[in-house]
Amino acid sequence: MKDKLIILFLSTLSLFIGSCHNATEPDDGQVMLTGKIVFTSSFSGETIIYTINPDGTDLKQLVTAPVITFGSPKWSPDGTQIAFLGRSPYTSYGAIYLMNADGSNVHLLPVVPGNLADARFPEWSPDGNKIAFTNFSFNVEYNVIVSLTDGNVLNLTNNNNKIIDNYPKWSPDGEKIAFLSNRDYINDNDKRTDLYIMDANGKNVKRLTEIGGNLNYVWYPPDQSIILSVNDVNGNKANKGIYKIDTTGNIRILYGQKGPDGLAVSNDGKHLVFSTSGQLTVINLPVVTSDIQVIFPTNATDLRFRPVAWSSDDKALLVLSSDYGSNHFYLDMINIYTNKDNRTLKRLLENDKIWGADWHK
Repeated sequence: MKDKLIILFLSTLSLFIGSCHNATEPDDGQVMLTGKIVFTSSFSGETIIYTINPDGTDLKQLVTAPVITFGSPKWSPDGTQIAFLGRSPYTSYGAIYLMNADGSNVHLLPVVPGNLADARFPEWSPDGNKIAFTNFSFNVEYNVIVSLTDGNVLNLTNNNNKIIDNYPKWSPDGEKIAFLSNRDYINDNDKRTDLYIMDANGKNVKRLTEIGGNLNYVWYPPDQSIILSVNDVNGNKANKGIYKIDTTGNIRILYGQKGPDGLAVSNDGKHLVFSTSGQLTVINLPVVTSDIQVIFPTNATDLRFRPVAWSSDDKALLVLSSDYGSNHFYLDMINIYTNKDNRTLKRLLENDKIWGADWHK
């Protein structure tokens, strides 16, 4: 598999020219800040889910006692519901809840109590009719799908107590599910993982990488491929960088330097933003050039960033930011269409205890 890693740094193109418009070229300065942001915060002393407009107005608390929230809020594709992680009423573990966009009708995901004791990482199917998630029960982690139309529960991966399958994500067309797993490293007693893919019914599981690193990934909608970031784990040297992988396992490298963190693809599919060395960096897609552009800040700082999502017009970025070494995150917006030297963070809340966010535009 490693011999498939082809280093492609083309040097003959400028970043974002022609059809790949320069993502940082100033225009009229107007940004479409539409929709709602949902996020989890503990600035009140307990973990609570809120919504806020992308301009920082209309802050609303959604979930109150007796539901104890843990985090991971996710909008449904149509923006009418939110899935989130809360404490199960049956155990001390986490469970997945659903609620309406205004915080009403809070209820557990319809599963059999006890069989799915600890759930995490909820992911909506593209049609909004199913939710995939990772179940943790008796030291086993495996991926599960629950149908919201009939309550049917499908166990996608049946594991022994050494295999950890997690972070399931639907392909844009809903036909496939990707996930991370240590199943080929269970005798190594470490946390190395690789990327796998399967049909949405759990069949035809295929290993896509033999990298064995600390992985993060997103789907790339224009061609149903996957963009993967790789870092070392537990001292094991991995092929650090960012890769683009199709569903047959063909791999090419997009960015060959260490430390990429967080991935967000623009709505038009032309740009990928990620964080590295205290800066936000953009490369163009699908063709990568040697002209990799730092968009904020121009000089390395003690801040670190986690990209969340692009605005609907791809002119602004929602990010979580924190001081280096801190696990407390702010919720910030960056207008990348302003002049490069004048870009600043717009802090949506003067609070640094944001644990997760999602933006429905």
